[in-house]
Amino acid sequence: MPSTKVTVPWEVCIASVENAIENGVKVRLNSKVTSIRKINSHFEVGINDTEFIQTKNIINACGLFADEIAGLLEKDVKYKINPRKGEYFTLEKSSERMFNHVIYSVPTNSTKGVLITPQVDGHTLIGPTSEDIDDKEDNSVTLRGLKYIIEQSKKLSRYIPFEQNIRNFAGVRAKSTYDDFYIKESLEYKGFYHVAGIDSPGLTAAPAIAEYLLSLIKKNQVLVEKESYNPYRKKNNSFHSLSVEQQTNLYKTNHKYGQIICKCEKVTKKEIIDAISGPLGVDTIKGIKKRTRAGAGICQGGFCEHDILKIIGMIKNKPLQTIDYYEKDTNILYKDLKVKK
Repeated sequence: MPSTKVTVPWEVCIASVENAIENGVKVRLNSKVTSIRKINSHFEVGINDTEFIQTKNIINACGLFADEIAGLLEKDVKYKINPRKGEYFTLEKSSERMFNHVIYSVPTNSTKGVLITPQVDGHTLIGPTSEDIDDKEDNSVTLRGLKYIIEQSKKLSRYIPFEQNIRNFAGVRAKSTYDDFYIKESLEYKGFYHVAGIDSPGLTAAPAIAEYLLSLIKKNQVLVEKESYNPYRKKNNSFHSLSVEQQTNLYKTNHKYGQIICKCEKVTKKEIIDAISGPLGVDTIKGIKKRTRAGAGICQGGFCEHDILKIIGMIKNKPLQTIDYYEKDTNILYKDLKVKK
């Protein structure tokens, strides 16, 4: 398909959120919505059962959990989210010389099938599977799923270097019983907007979805555009991608640019510090990986993860045992094994 393009989803999302923060949006992490009530002309949203926020409008863009969030308020939710899992192979960068374009299977009514997808960073994804599951948080990888990918991919290429696999992973999509994107205002409560069932091609459609949602909101109320709104966000170019002259100038301003932490992806200590302290700060190992690619190379963090852990602890002033791998309560260290007597 000549029109197919590939992007980095994490970079798109993080850039969008950082731009929103610069324009006044407040982001709350590790904040679970535990209740929603309509009180007169506004909503009261309970956070972690301990805090309450008042708002005139709610946009329910909660992915796999959109139906559950809607159920906190509505008596009759018009859709149900049925999770669908997809498993993948990730091939190392040497595979990029084999495939120049995304290669598709013939699609069916339920799936696009297994694809060969060269990535912007040089890796190649092979997959996904398409399996309806019950658990929305089941991102496990199965031998059955991986065997299916290998068999199906033979229809696309006579040789795929699966021996260059560096990581397998699975994602879960928000498949809706509505059989389409459900982008509507609640029939029960004005000001509550559903953006649910955003299955593939949700990432591609996201800008158009935002514009359409804005048009729905404008029908109900007058929105005044912020005069100081800045639609631009400076791209964070990796140190490794810069010219020698640019690298030298940056090194002169801060010698931490000369300390390579992730040797596979050539990520510097200064880049990791900037990610931790940036507008959308981060204090997890996977958070650093998604912002800087540290740990995304062939060793998958085997040589740099302990250094990243120490840098997070130093910048955030946190004991290493309290630092999470991915989300809240996923710390990777338990206690010291070597204790001074």
